[in-house]
Amino acid sequence: MIGTLIQLLILLIFPLLFLLPRLGIGLYLTCFFLIPSLSLPALGLEDVETSVLFALAFMAANVRNMKYVKRIDYSPFIPFVILYTVFFFLTFLSAREVPLTFSLKIFIRYFIMTFIIPISMYTMICCKPSLLKLANKAVILTIAVSVGYGLILIMYNGANPYLDMLHSEISLPEIHLGDDSDRLFGAISSVFMHPMSFGVMIGLSFIYLINIKQYQAVSPPIYIVLMIMTLLASVACGVRSSLAGLIGTGCVYLLLKRRFKLFLIGGAAAILALIIMSYIPALDSYVGSMFQMESDNVHGSSIAQRLVQLGASINETQDNLYFGNGYAWHSYYIFNNDGYGHPLLHGWESLLFVAITDSGFVGVALWIVFCIYFCIKFKDVGIICLFAYFMLFRLATGQFGEEMFYYFYALILCYRNITSNNIPTVIKRKI
Repeated sequence: MIGTLIQLLILLIFPLLFLLPRLGIGLYLTCFFLIPSLSLPALGLEDVETSVLFALAFMAANVRNMKYVKRIDYSPFIPFVILYTVFFFLTFLSAREVPLTFSLKIFIRYFIMTFIIPISMYTMICCKPSLLKLANKAVILTIAVSVGYGLILIMYNGANPYLDMLHSEISLPEIHLGDDSDRLFGAISSVFMHPMSFGVMIGLSFIYLINIKQYQAVSPPIYIVLMIMTLLASVACGVRSSLAGLIGTGCVYLLLKRRFKLFLIGGAAAILALIIMSYIPALDSYVGSMFQMESDNVHGSSIAQRLVQLGASINETQDNLYFGNGYAWHSYYIFNNDGYGHPLLHGWESLLFVAITDSGFVGVALWIVFCIYFCIKFKDVGIICLFAYFMLFRLATGQFGEEMFYYFYALILCYRNITSNNIPTVIKRKI
């Protein structure tokens, strides 16, 4: 019964994008964040196929709204599109261990799911600013529900009744549940299929809330409650990369604002906090394992494990250290091993390892140049901090939350675009 209702809700998005785009965008964002899989098994459609249909629907809705188009600035998205296109074409210089058809399929799927829908949504909102109010409400709702539910799961010791119910109704892909001995409250996944997805959502939500504060888009009481909830969740969700990413982003913010004295004070406070944690058993195992240097019994996201994985990623590209094994080689490896990860790299738990194995040292250099370029081109501190958190989290955990990042990124850009064109009437209506 629940599965049928969810599928009907997903199907409802398609006509709403044309008839009532305000509701269509809001419902799509709500479903995207709160429903782990947007597949339609009743129609025989998996996640990827449904995403293609959504991309076509968003593009068609934009054609219908062309009368509202003035001049859309796509420059914030162009560098990302160029970057991934360059990565794809690097495969022709690689060791060619990945069939071109496989690389092309992954590239097209990634492009559709990661770029077309967020850019189409951005276009629709910029053309018709009245759409932004409900889109923001939908995101605020999803933040409240996902983070609130995640905090409630602290009491469930790794269990997740919501995902269990959905799994029995709509046969979700592999979900990651259960406790972890190195976590204070277990690895919490909330409404997502993996704890890492919840972890990246927490940090992106926190930075999104900071970015929209100046537009008075959320009433102060709700804003304060959400900020407190996301901070608590970053500590309690069991994904240490979420908290570490927020701390790292805070450092980036202080450096961008040239508050060097406060940066040094914060660094000293962090070191003191780590020393104190080393005397608290639960906190010692939670945080201290990240700094484990012993090579024996390597486990968890420790420095020792990352060094082992770095060596493994370099070893896998011996045939072509400069250009790697080809675009999406890490996905091809997992595909050929029936979904099982690498003996040492596991699921490629860092963007660095993905870059080395897929694109070699040239790929790593491209990422470094891109990050520098992004910070120079976009002098907006709020957007840089969103990007910084996203990159720090990916360096620590792998390729999680890419679609989420582009949705938050697109909505913040909508706020910036609308205010720069002196259209404040939509924004300053509080939730």
